[in-house]
Amino acid sequence: MISHKKRILVAGGIEGMGRQVALDLAAHPIELIIVGDNEQQGQALCQEIIANSSLTHDDLFYYPADLSSEANVRELARELKRDFSHIDAMIITEGHIYPKKTVTEAGLDRNMVANYFSHYWLIQQCRPLLEGGRILLPASHPRIVNRSKVNLPTEQKKGRYRAMDMARQALVARVLLMRYLNQPLKKQNITINVFNPRMSNRLSLFLTSQAGEHINTASHLALGDDVEGLSGQFFDEMKTVKLSKNYSLLKADEFYQWSKEQNRRR
Repeated sequence: MISHKKRILVAGGIEGMGRQVALDLAAHPIELIIVGDNEQQGQALCQEIIANSSLTHDDLFYYPADLSSEANVRELARELKRDFSHIDAMIITEGHIYPKKTVTEAGLDRNMVANYFSHYWLIQQCRPLLEGGRILLPASHPRIVNRSKVNLPTEQKKGRYRAMDMARQALVARVLLMRYLNQPLKKQNITINVFNPRMSNRLSLFLTSQAGEHINTASHLALGDDVEGLSGQFFDEMKTVKLSKNYSLLKADEFYQWSKEQNRRR
């Protein structure tokens, strides 16, 4: 049976911002794919969506996946390619704040992995499924985005570890990733944008859980006909916001090469 419904994937969609995005999308007649790292929470969310929306079991798909390594993301992508021929939009809300410094088995800072590299890997691995589709990444309040230092991440000196500094570096990295990929993705007719979830003025967007507040910007950017073809933009309440000149294409290229080098070294 051929489905004519839009198929939307939310990566990191079982708590915080991702959960709100998934619940908001469920109000639309779509097929919804949710990726999360907690099977019990994921299945509970699916049951909640089925009980409170018009979506059925045939419209809803949950994939348990730990996105903290490139190998895990590659395996998830294999499963998605096995089960689907196309995804219309991918909203990556994966993220977490680790207050203490920890590293993955590959030696990468966990805050950078959760809030940036997982996004980088998902885009690389899922590109074949997204031809003609849309990619959305979370940013933050325009003031935070444009006042952040746009520099390559550096390891913090010994002493007190500042998790929020790493979260801010990851935020900058996501915006630069959007800037860099905007042009090459056009070859596959894929758009990529960042948006302000407006859940919190803090950087810890992924941990926020504000009842009753929906992330309408994300669902509109994923489904709206009026944003068809728009790419390389920063959206705040459905209005485009001018990025600081510090987010230059030169800096985006430098950051992308750094990302590839970090992966080659591990």
